[in-house]
Amino acid sequence: MDHERIIYIYDYLSRYTDENHDVSISQIQEHLANVCNLTRVKNVTIRRDLDRLTAMGNHIVKHNREHNTAYYALIDKGFSFNEIRFIVDSISINKFLTAFQKKTLIKKFEGMCSDAEIRQLISRIVLNERCSSTLDLLENLDKIHRLIGERQKIDFEYGKYDETTKQIAYYYKKR
Repeated sequence: MDHERIIYIYDYLSRYTDENHDVSISQIQEHLANVCNLTRVKNVTIRRDLDRLTAMGNHIVKHNREHNTAYYALIDKGFSFNEIRFIVDSISINKFLTAFQKKTLIKKFEGMCSDAEIRQLISRIVLNERCSSTLDLLENLDKIHRLIGERQKIDFEYGKYDETTKQIAYYYKKR
């Protein structure tokens, strides 16, 4: 039960807090009661769980505000928001990924953002639909990296457009 509660608290902090948004212990209690069916969790228990999460290496900051109420936020989630935005923008304009691959990858990065940050990401994303549906860039890149790691040669097929014949002339090279 303790492990589940800590996971619920971590998930809540990662979803609803960031550098600009924090939550109080009463908000965490409300979330645990309404969403996770964990009623009667005491303030001291939540503070102890927050201390455990901090001891595990999570960057949780505490701010004291009016009436000496403590507010908490999970700050460092692996990538900064600007890094995630850059990666998501790069994915969204990539012409070699299918729309499904783009949406799947972007969804994974959304899991690293708070809800407020996700709204900022979504407002900027425009998916490029020009990719061939049969091309699996990620699988091909994985194969290339594996072959390079094994120090094997790779056959590349290059094409050059010939103006006179109006066709592409292909040639091969081993690298």
